[in-house]
Amino acid sequence: MSALLKPPHFRSVLFHYAAGGLRLPPQLLSPFLFKTGTAPYFDNVSSSAWFLAQLAAAKSYLEYGSGGTTFVAAQLKKPFFSKESDLRFCRSVTQSIAAAGLSAPEQNLVHADIGPTENWGYPGGFRRPNSKRLAQFDAYSDFPEMEVAPDLVLIDGRFRVACFLKAIRALDGARDYTIIVDDYVDRPHYHCIEQFVPKAQMVGRMAVFKPTPITDLDALERQLDAYRYDPR
Repeated sequence: MSALLKPPHFRSVLFHYAAGGLRLPPQLLSPFLFKTGTAPYFDNVSSSAWFLAQLAAAKSYLEYGSGGTTFVAAQLKKPFFSKESDLRFCRSVTQSIAAAGLSAPEQNLVHADIGPTENWGYPGGFRRPNSKRLAQFDAYSDFPEMEVAPDLVLIDGRFRVACFLKAIRALDGARDYTIIVDDYVDRPHYHCIEQFVPKAQMVGRMAVFKPTPITDLDALERQLDAYRYDPR
């Protein structure tokens, strides 16, 4: 098995092929869905409260990895773009928001298709990724087009280094933004991003970054090439 992949989660893989491949109607897919969280939880209550304050103040919100944060963004009526690699989880979050009467046109909860997934939206499978699937991996971290550029970005899904590098490239020149990378403390493979933007602060396990001009775009592109297929 490729080092990029882990054994797929059975229900997520079954849903992936039923919804994406066979394109079964929603009524046949609904038994696979489940109620998702209605509030974010990071490493402690104070970290979660800090994040909620940032979200409440944001004009436009982008997240990689969906869940309770997505639900609260809908509650707060924030325009948002959410990218989720697990199709079953993506549909479940969408259903939870709709069931609460919070759906709105300015919400974009998108399944970023990377093929079958295992727990936490990690790529699943038993074969080495081919060129098509590697292209899907790369596309996951692409910075989306949004009507209003996000001033708050949460990176809490897959391909986090690539997501960060593409985000700072897209937002270069913006006067105000906050980028949050979750689970930063114990994952040293994320720390290479500090050569481009220094940490502004740590909030619990989250690293927080503020606008810093990119001075070496070639170095950023080289770093991106090293991480664009890394799903961690």
